[in-house]
Amino acid sequence: MRQLVHAKPGQLEWRDVPEPKLAGPREALARPIAVARCDVDPLMYAGKAPVVTPYAIGHECIAEILQVGTNVSHVEPGDRVAVSFEIACGQCELCRRGWTSACSTAGPHAMYGFGEIGGTAWGGMLADVIRVPFADAMCVKVTETLPAVTLASLGDNVCDGFRCVAPFRDVADRTRVLVVGGIAQSIGLYAVACAKALGFSEVAYLDDDPVRRTIAEQLGANVAEESIRSTRYAVTVDASSRPEGLREALGALAPGGTCTSVGIYYEDVALPLAELYSTGVHFHTGHANACHSLPAVVELLTAGKLDLAAITTRVVEWDAAADTMGDPTPKLVFARDEALREIAR
Repeated sequence: MRQLVHAKPGQLEWRDVPEPKLAGPREALARPIAVARCDVDPLMYAGKAPVVTPYAIGHECIAEILQVGTNVSHVEPGDRVAVSFEIACGQCELCRRGWTSACSTAGPHAMYGFGEIGGTAWGGMLADVIRVPFADAMCVKVTETLPAVTLASLGDNVCDGFRCVAPFRDVADRTRVLVVGGIAQSIGLYAVACAKALGFSEVAYLDDDPVRRTIAEQLGANVAEESIRSTRYAVTVDASSRPEGLREALGALAPGGTCTSVGIYYEDVALPLAELYSTGVHFHTGHANACHSLPAVVELLTAGKLDLAAITTRVVEWDAAADTMGDPTPKLVFARDEALREIAR
């Protein structure tokens, strides 16, 4: 079968590799039909992230189940599913507590599409077939009434945006949210979409990029391109991956507020700790627990509350993936013929 491999910085190539086989009763085989580019993929592609090449790339997809093991009960052949980017059993103590990114069965940070960092056994999702080691925990059925390309980021970036705001849903109607956009460009927009779906009283979006600002406005956010610290927010999201953006998100917090940073900082960042101490804030960073969040996100979609369509900004043919990974658009999706036909109707 074919699999897309990041051969060296700036170069992707399709390679023939052995097709995976079921290796246990909890496993499934699936055929990706729409694969989204994660916000970190352009950094990895350009050699700006500490990932050793070569490795199989791609870790967000909508797929069709081809085959399941004897102990799989939640999905069956023919089902269309979102597949979690992280490998998680769903049954160990950490998974039951919601920390699926630290699954003790698969090992911490086990995931598709990150080479040695996530484990080379899993490969990438830009492939003809992928093996899903814990199908009941990692796959969630999705509706076919929505295009696969719209849903392609469910297994990672959408869940990443969701986890920034979902813990506060019980007080959403009294809570103001600020999202600082940037390098984690689609995650910030998914955070806006999820906050609107959950009914937060106000969602503000700060970014200097006109394309992302336009999308955020379409999603219903109050948009700004310069500092808005005159207003204080109970919840802020740092999707900037820049020190100045992180400081903006932290500085805009109301007393006792919470900032979640979804960006990855490879170097130390100076923080205004005295100011934060005086405000009494909470700061969270780390992997999204996608397996844990995915069912709740799909429930919002099924209920018609969550609209992601505006965030998918470019769709290209599957075979064009090797040549378009560096495209600057916020959310790029690689689609097989059946997924392309869905958006042509």
